[in-house]
Amino acid sequence: PQAPLEALLARSQQLLGKGMDVQRLDNLNLGLDAQTGRANLAQVLINQRAQQQGLTGQVNTLAEQIAQLESRLQTLIQEQLTLTELEREVQISEAIFTAKSAQLNLNKSDHATAYPTLQLLVEPNLPKEPVGNTKKTVILGAVALSLLMTTGLVILAWEKPSSKTDAPKDSPPVLQPES
Repeated sequence: PQAPLEALLARSQQLLGKGMDVQRLDNLNLGLDAQTGRANLAQVLINQRAQQQGLTGQVNTLAEQIAQLESRLQTLIQEQLTLTELEREVQISEAIFTAKSAQLNLNKSDHATAYPTLQLLVEPNLPKEPVGNTKKTVILGAVALSLLMTTGLVILAWEKPSSKTDAPKDSPPVLQPES
């Protein structure tokens, strides 16, 4: 077992340029047995590295969630502004409607109060025989009206000069509307 140890010491002398002893080699030994402090340190470093990667993944996930929530918050803020504006318009419209409705109710008067109350003393009834205009009266009135209209038209035609030559020569000219 001395030969490999001597070969190791010679090789360390050659690589490092200075001599090594067995004590230093034992301190540098990173063996796989669980009792060495360096093995524990390596295990802790590996565990810490794994935890760091896990935490980095969580941080990235949380950053994405924060970005999504901030985007949603901005959308909700815009929608809240729109909702507030629409609610204000509804309130204004309701106020206008209420005012106009009240104004119409004030302008609407009870027409029944403008007339005195009436009481019926006797029920109305219709006569059994027609009273007033009979067929003979209507026909006589139509014939009389026709005669009067015909007479009026004949008189109008006789009085109106039929042409311009019928007018006296020393009278001023009569202006006729052009048709």
